[in-house]
Amino acid sequence: KKLKTYRTRVIVHYHADVVRQRWLKPIYEPAFNRLLERADAIVVSSPNLRNESELLQLYKDKVHVIPFMVSLPNVGKVTPEKAAAVKESLGIPKDTKVVVYVGRFVYYKGLKYLVEAMAGVDAALLLIGDGPLKAKLAEQAKTLGIRVFWKSGVPDEELANYFAVGDLFAFPSSHTTEAYGIVQMEALATGLPVVNTNLPTGVPWVSKDGETGITVLPEDSEGLRNAINKILGDPELRARFSAAALKRAEDFKPQAICNQTMKLYRGILTS
Repeated sequence: KKLKTYRTRVIVHYHADVVRQRWLKPIYEPAFNRLLERADAIVVSSPNLRNESELLQLYKDKVHVIPFMVSLPNVGKVTPEKAAAVKESLGIPKDTKVVVYVGRFVYYKGLKYLVEAMAGVDAALLLIGDGPLKAKLAEQAKTLGIRVFWKSGVPDEELANYFAVGDLFAFPSSHTTEAYGIVQMEALATGLPVVNTNLPTGVPWVSKDGETGITVLPEDSEGLRNAINKILGDPELRARFSAAALKRAEDFKPQAICNQTMKLYRGILTS
């Protein structure tokens, strides 16, 4: 009796194009193209990546958009008293408005443009994270005379406490190495409006211009400054962005993303 054979199904989860190591393209691309051609489905995190990635253009008919998920502990559980205590522990004056950034201090995050932008903003900048550019950023901030507060080593279960200190979240990434920005989703989940950049990646898709915040050009300190001042100076606009941020975060909840993923996998297995 002839045994029934089964074809192995292949689903590729494609995170981002290779940017800094483009010189390796002649080496890896032939094999990678064979993998993508063999794949039954290719999963990307945003329609921007699907539309802008040069490598994916030949396979767009089998590219599926499934966002990353966000699960931030203690969202919605941070009391005003707790937020005030965290703000005090950081040394930030009680009535000072706060622009928050969370992430690594590396070149493609565009932090030098954010620090420069803050020179014209009546608010403090809270930088949460660490990285090789910390000393350089501190020197820049000192030269410009802006108020910067630093915090590193914040565990996930406490991150919501620090978002609660902020009035808006800044995500000034300047290079396409930034494929998405999961931390934007975390900020949205806490109701923070987001100022991000119009990179040809998933960054401006996660937080949408005019809906959950403001999107500006990369490497544009003046644009960042104007966007931050616009939100901080208009309580009604900030409240509208905040409400929309919470609604947008619903799209990234674990159950919603799991349902989309399982639907795709079941469809591939039964086709």
